[in-house]
Amino acid sequence: MRKTKLRSALALALLILAGAGFAAPKGSAAVNPAFFNGKAWPALSQMTRTSTDAKNDQKKDHLDIVADYFCWSDTKLYAAIQNRGGGFPTSGHLGTEYYSYMAVFANIGDQEYIWALTLINVPVAGFKPGLYRIEVKNQKNIKRIADISYETVGASNLLRMSCNISSLRADPLFKGWQNTDQPTFKMVSQSFKTTIIPFGTKVQDGTEPGVVLNLLKK
Repeated sequence: MRKTKLRSALALALLILAGAGFAAPKGSAAVNPAFFNGKAWPALSQMTRTSTDAKNDQKKDHLDIVADYFCWSDTKLYAAIQNRGGGFPTSGHLGTEYYSYMAVFANIGDQEYIWALTLINVPVAGFKPGLYRIEVKNQKNIKRIADISYETVGASNLLRMSCNISSLRADPLFKGWQNTDQPTFKMVSQSFKTTIIPFGTKVQDGTEPGVVLNLLKK
């Protein structure tokens, strides 16, 4: 399969799946996540657990999301995805399967675009870890807009990812709806599996319906 065909097919699958389930949670108030004053990675105890998901509802442990976490500083957003175990591999089965993990942000009033901290590594399709902007209805409009920092913590089955707030605010499509005095958006985490033969991408697990985050210092 040619690079452009694989990239197009992967992009379409990610667009459809990452855009799913973004109705605002009914009857739920916004969560004020923890503010982080440090310079290194925040410890799990310094983050707010934002959502949980049932354990053992996926066969593969590394695709079975059980919780996600969030905190923020004056300059960065931090998200963490916790699975059942097995680390966070990005490929398997001799290169015939690819796995990806997203912490997705969206405007609760209009989900035309979403932004995702993404651990993915599909070199032949041109996908690598980063902050992606995705137009939900247009398969061609998926753009990597910035680098992210990420690491896995085996002892707690955790994937930690962060991006600079300035990277999001530099995007006019994000800046257009964000209130910088009281930033509010929705967050949901998802895991994906892409198979080459037969080709296809399917969402494996997630923390739907997600949570509304209200970034105010406590």
